[in-house]
Amino acid sequence: MASRPWIDPQEVVIPKEFQDAFYKQPFLANLLVQRGIKELAAAKSFLSPDQYQSPPIDDFPDIGKAAERILRAVEKKERICIWGDFDVDGQTSTTLLVQALQELGANVIFYIPDRNLESHGVQLESLKNQIQRGIDLIISCDTGITAHQSVNYTNEQRIDFIITDHHELPEALPEAYAIVNPHLLPPGHPCSSLAGVGVAYKLVEKLYSTLGLDSNLTKFLDLVAIGLVADVAELTGETRYLVQVGLKVLRETSRIGLQTLFYYADLTAAGINEEHIGFIIAPRLNALGRLANATNSIEFLTTHDKARAKQLAMELEALNAQRQHMTDQVFHSAISQIEQDRSLSEGPVLVLSHPTWPAGIIGIVASRLVEFYGKPVILIASPLGEPARGSARSVKNIHITQAISKSQDLLLIFGGHSMAAGFSLLPENIAQFRRRINGFVANQIPDSNRLEPLQIAAILPLSDLSFDFAAIVEKFAPFGAGNPPFIFASKGLRITKKRLIGRKKEHLQIAVSDPQGNEKQVLFWNGAENELPEGVFDLAYTIRTTSYRGQKELQLEGIAFKQGEGSHLPEKRNIQWIDYRTALYPIQQLKTLVAQHKNLLIWAEADQLQIETKNRLQITPISNLVIWTCPPNRKVLADLIETASPEQVFLFSHNPSMDNLDNFIKRLVGLVKFSETKSDGITKIEELAAACCQTNTAVILGLKYLMQRGFLSYQIIDGERVVVKIEKKGLSQLTGQAYSLLQAQLGESAAFRKYYQTTSIDDLIR
Repeated sequence: MASRPWIDPQEVVIPKEFQDAFYKQPFLANLLVQRGIKELAAAKSFLSPDQYQSPPIDDFPDIGKAAERILRAVEKKERICIWGDFDVDGQTSTTLLVQALQELGANVIFYIPDRNLESHGVQLESLKNQIQRGIDLIISCDTGITAHQSVNYTNEQRIDFIITDHHELPEALPEAYAIVNPHLLPPGHPCSSLAGVGVAYKLVEKLYSTLGLDSNLTKFLDLVAIGLVADVAELTGETRYLVQVGLKVLRETSRIGLQTLFYYADLTAAGINEEHIGFIIAPRLNALGRLANATNSIEFLTTHDKARAKQLAMELEALNAQRQHMTDQVFHSAISQIEQDRSLSEGPVLVLSHPTWPAGIIGIVASRLVEFYGKPVILIASPLGEPARGSARSVKNIHITQAISKSQDLLLIFGGHSMAAGFSLLPENIAQFRRRINGFVANQIPDSNRLEPLQIAAILPLSDLSFDFAAIVEKFAPFGAGNPPFIFASKGLRITKKRLIGRKKEHLQIAVSDPQGNEKQVLFWNGAENELPEGVFDLAYTIRTTSYRGQKELQLEGIAFKQGEGSHLPEKRNIQWIDYRTALYPIQQLKTLVAQHKNLLIWAEADQLQIETKNRLQITPISNLVIWTCPPNRKVLADLIETASPEQVFLFSHNPSMDNLDNFIKRLVGLVKFSETKSDGITKIEELAAACCQTNTAVILGLKYLMQRGFLSYQIIDGERVVVKIEKKGLSQLTGQAYSLLQAQLGESAAFRKYYQTTSIDDLIR
C-alpha cells in the first residue's frame, strides 16, 4: 500500500462569533474553521438540517417544462416509460420515479438495461423494443445525457423524451423535450453535486409542489440517501442536506425489502449511517446489477410482500458473496500483473486489462486499487472477439472523464464524471490508450505522481478519545466525498495485541498503548496483510461511535502508521538549552564553544567541517552536546538527546541540503559504490541514513528508486543490513511510484527541518 506523507495540524484563527457561539465546545469551532466554514450562519446550516434553506426548485432549467409534460401525461393516461440504470444510483432513481408517478395515478412502466448485454445508456435497439410496447413519454434517470441517436429516434416517432441525469455534459446536448441536469446550473450552486437520484427527487419535488402534495415527499428520502452515498456524490450543499435527512428516514424505513436486508446483514436500523450504506447496503444492491438483472431491485424496494422480500434478500446475500469472491480474484490478479511488470504502475494512471475479468466487477476492484496505490485506476475487461469494456476510478485532483475524453477517437462509447467513468474500445487499442492517458495526465498535472498527503486535524493523547469527543466529530457527519472524515493522530504508541477478524480473517484489529498506560482498540479494514510497525510509532486514524449487539462502542479506524515518528524528547529537566540557530556567524560561534568547553561533542551529518564531529551512530554520553545539523525528524533528535544525556545542548541549524532529490541520490550512489568496493556491497541502513542525514525510510525508498531506474539491485537482511549490487547498465529514465514516495519522504524531512529552524525551544522539546 502506498505510503502518503503527513501534514501536521495547521494553526487556525477562530472567528469572534464562533468563540461566543461555541464557547463550551472550542474544538468544534476549530474543526469548523479547518473545514473552511467561518461564518456562523453557514456553520449552523452545515451542522443542522433544520437550519438549512434549500434553493428554489426552478433554478433547474427545464424542470418546470418537464413537470408540466409529465402532469399532462398523467392526466391523459399516456403510457410513461422510466429508463433507468443498473447501479444503485440508477436503481433508486428508477424506484423513486416509478413509485412517485404511480401514486399520482400515472400509467407507468420501467426499463433497466442488462449490464452484461447492453452496458450503460439508452441503447437504440433496446429502445425500439420498448417503443413497440406502446410508449407516449420516456423519462430517463441517471442516464441519457449523451443519447443523441436514441433521442433523435424518439423525436422521429413523435415521442417526447425527458432526460434527468447528472453526468458530464457533451459538447452538444441531445434535442430532448426537457433536460434536468445539475451541470446546467451555475458553478457552485448548492445542487451542483447531486447524483441521479437527487435529480429525480428534485423533479418529483416539482411535481408534488405543483399539486400541493409537498408533505408526501419525505417517504422517498431513504432512497435518496442510499443512491447519493452509493454514487459517491460530493456531500456539500443540497446533497449533504438530503443525505442528512434521508438517513433519519432510512433508520425508520417502512420498506419491507430494506428491513429484510438489514436483518440478513445484521444491521441495527437505528444506528445506520453513511458507512453502512457504502459498505453493506449498496454492495448488496449493486450485486444485482453486476451479476444478475437489476430489474428485481425495483420490486425489492417497493414490495409489501414479506415472503417475496425475504426471497429477494436471500438472493442479494448469495450474489453479494459471489461478488466478494470474484472481486478478490480480480484484485489479486491485478496485483500479480503489476508484480510481474513494474512498469505498469509507474505512470500517473494505472491501466490494466485481462480477457477473463468480469465487466461487472472491475469498477469495485478499481476503487480498491485507488486506495492501494493512491492514483487513478482503469481496469479493462477484454474478452476475446468482443469490444473491451473499461471502468475508471480517480483521485480528487484528476478529472478522469476529461482525461479519457482526450482519447475518444480510440473509444466506442464513454461517459462519467470527475471521479468515475466507463467506456468501451477495441482490444487492439488498449496499449495506445494506456500511453495516451498517462501522457496527458503527466503533461497536464506535473505532480500527478505525487501522493495526496494526509491532513492531520489534531494530534491527541489516547486519553482524550472519549464518547464526548466522538460526539463532537460526528456533528460533521455524514462523511464522504467533499466532506472527508477528520484524521487524527496519536504519537509514541506501541502495539500490545493484534488479531485478525471477519469471516475470512480479512480485517486487522490491534490494541495500542501510550507511555501513560492508556490503551485503545484500532481496526484496519481489509488490513490482514498490513505490515505492522515495530517499537514506537505514530498512528493516524478516524473516530466514531458504533453499536455492536446493542452495546455502544468507540471505534478507531486506522489510516496509516508512521514508524519511529512517535519519539519524544526525553524528560531531563536539568538540561540547559542554548539557542544559536539564528547566529550570524555560526562557524565562529562553534569554534568559540570548542575553545570554551573541553567535554564537548559536535553532532553533524552530511557536512564537512574542519572540526571533529560525530554522526548519530557515534554519540556517547557527554556533558555538552552541539546539534550542528538540522535533524531529518524528531526521532533522530530525541535519540541524540537520549544517548548523549547532556547537561547543556547548543542548537545550531545548518541545513545539509539532503532533502533535494538530486543531492540525496548523488550522495546515496556514492555511498553504495563505496560499500561495493570496500565490503562487497554489505552495509547498514542506519549507516547510509547517517551519512546522508536522512531517515531510514528515505534510504530504503532511495534504494528502491535506484533499483526501478535499473542502477542497482538490493536485498534487506535482518531488517538492518542491506546487500547492494550495482548493475552495469546504468541509470534509465524510468521512475514511477518509488519516485513519488521518495519525494514525499524527502518533503517530510524538509518540513521538519524548517520546523526545527523556526519553532521555539519550548515547542521543540515538549
